[in-house]
Amino acid sequence: MQTTSFASTAPLAGAASLTSTAPAASTRSPAGPTPLASPGPQPRPTRQSANLRPADHPTYRCVTTHVTDGLDGVLRVMTVLRGRQYRLRDLSINVQEGVVASTVSATVLLGAEEHGLLLNRLRRVPSVLSADCL
Repeated sequence: MQTTSFASTAPLAGAASLTSTAPAASTRSPAGPTPLASPGPQPRPTRQSANLRPADHPTYRCVTTHVTDGLDGVLRVMTVLRGRQYRLRDLSINVQEGVVASTVSATVLLGAEEHGLLLNRLRRVPSVLSADCL
C-alpha cells in the first residue's frame, strides 16, 4: 500500500496538519487465525488462587483418632486441632466408661500437603493410639 502525507511546509495559524498512513505490516502469517474479540474484562486471579493447582484446593476430610485416657485423651486431641486453627465441620466424640480406647472423629478442611502433617501431629500426642484419614 502507498503512504500519502498531507503536511504543509509552513504551518498556518489555526490549521492542523493531516497525515494518512497505511497500517503497519503485520508479523502474522497470512494464513493464521484472526484474533476474536474479548467478551469483556476477565477477573484477575488472586495471589492465593493463582498458586494453587486443582489438586491443592482444600477439601473436607474425615479424620478418625483412637485415644486412651478417656476424656483427657480427647481433650489433648482437641487442643491440637484448636491450637493449629484447623477448620472443623463435624465433630463426633465417643467416650465410654470401662472401655480402653475412645474415638474422636472430625471432618477437617485440609489441603493436599496438610493431610499428612495433621496425621503426624496427632500421632505425636502421647495418648493417641492411631490416627487415620478417610
